[in-house]
Amino acid sequence: ILHSADLANQCLPWGICNLWADRVCDEFQAQAEKEEKMGLPTAPFMKGLEKPTGRAKLQVSFIDAILNPWWDIMRDVVP
Repeated sequence: ILHSADLANQCLPWGICNLWADRVCDEFQAQAEKEEKMGLPTAPFMKGLEKPTGRAKLQVSFIDAILNPWWDIMRDVVP
């Protein structure tokens, strides 16, 4: 149940949700740039986040792969 608080951003009002989504994308983008400069492998989802379409794709993928299954389970655990 505790992790639900960490995964609740997409449930917040749009202004807050969008602000935090941008912060996460900025952090991922910065990490990918540092990893590339160091010659390290970079997670594919961290690339292309300088474009709005890349950020939108990341959010949709996160919702589909992580949030929907998580909230389906939580709905059954905490009715």
